[in-house]
Amino acid sequence: MAPAEVARSVVGIDKDRYLAALARAHVGLVTMAPARVYCGDALAWQAEDGGPIACEQGGFDVVLANPPF
Repeated sequence: MAPAEVARSVVGIDKDRYLAALARAHVGLVTMAPARVYCGDALAWQAEDGGPIACEQGGFDVVLANPPF
């Protein structure tokens, strides 16, 4: 899989603004493509500003989480 395809296929959500920006920058640097990493609440699908996260919700093949919730 080409790096740009990886960037399009991976979605990240973190509640910490700094960590979301860091992950976005890392994926962008590695793949040389825009990363889909959002700051918000992954359990409620809410962005940091309270609106919905701008991401299609059709389903995922793998979900990774870092407990505790």
